Amino acid sequence: MCIIVDTNVLSILLDPNDKVGIQLREWLRTKGKTVIGGRYGREVRLNLVAAKYFAELVRQSRARIIPDGQLDHLTEELAKDDQLSSDDPHIIALAILSKARILFTHDQALGKDFKNKEIINNPRGCIYKSPSHAKLLKHHKGCAPD
Repeated sequence: MCIIVDTNVLSILLDPNDKVGIQLREWLRTKGKTVIGGRYGREVRLNLVAAKYFAELVRQSRARIIPDGQLDHLTEELAKDDQLSSDDPHIIALAILSKARILFTHDQALGKDFKNKEIINNPRGCIYKSPSHAKLLKHHKGCAPD
């Protein structure tokens, strides 16, 4: 079970009083995993609280680091692709290389790309937005092996 947390919702993930954040943090603490690397990793490191949280997830083997070189190369290729409607080829690249198929985001264009079976398939991507989507956290097997 592996999720990508878009930077536009990091504040929700890290909010100690937000129901979605509480649910995701508990899931990441016990059963789930996330991935980080490339441009996304650099964006996360701009937020000190998020950087510390992700560093702790890595230390606990709850986050997998995808090598920047691989991610940056695929991101460049995807950025040239007219098929994407979002400005987030780095998130799509992270999903493709890691096999993460759950995305927590409020970005509609990114959500559209993530669910597009021509871009992400086998299995298709799913969007997590609220605690009512908890079933998504139970149905996906995980990221690609380290």
